Parts: sequence; C-alpha cells; structure tokens
Amino acid sequence: MIRTSRRKRHVENERPWFTRQRWILLLLVLLPPIGALLMWMVTRWTPMTKIVLSVVAALWCGALVIGLSTNPETHDRSPDPVAPIVDDGRGPQSSP
Repeated sequence: MIRTSRRKRHVENERPWFTRQRWILLLLVLLPPIGALLMWMVTRWTPMTKIVLSVVAALWCGALVIGLSTNPETHDRSPDPVAPIVDDGRGPQSSP
C-alpha cells in the first residue's frame, strides 16, 4: 500500500473535482471529447499515454455516434401500408 503524506492529500482535496485523475478517466468513457481535453490540459501523464488514450477516446466517441445514429427503430417510422380489417360483427354498412 502506498502511503501519501497529509500535505499531498490536502492539496489533492483542494483541487477542483474535474482535475482529479479518476474523474478524467470517467469522463474519457462517458464524454470522450471533454475527458480528452481535460487529460491534455491537466494531467502529468506521458505524451505517449495521452496519445494512446486520445485515440481510444476518439474511437469510442465515433462508435457511440455511429451506434446512436443507426438505431433501426428510429429509421422505420413509416405507417403500415396495409391497415388491419376489423370485423365488428354488424356486417357490411353503407357509407353516406
């Protein structure tokens, strides 16, 4: 178990929530563009780590956009060309 000094923990608690590593990782999954932006601006990760995570976040974001835009339920909104025939048992009726 790694021990951190009280001063380091105190400084960590003073930082805004969106600058903490766990929140940046969560944002990379839930909101990839925002997570990538914060990752590049705030973290002290190596450039290679940032590049790899940026590529993964971009692919994930693209998959989300494509997946949401190709939902088959949203594309087939046309009415049924053949209306069902309902027999109410009264026989044929004339129209006025």
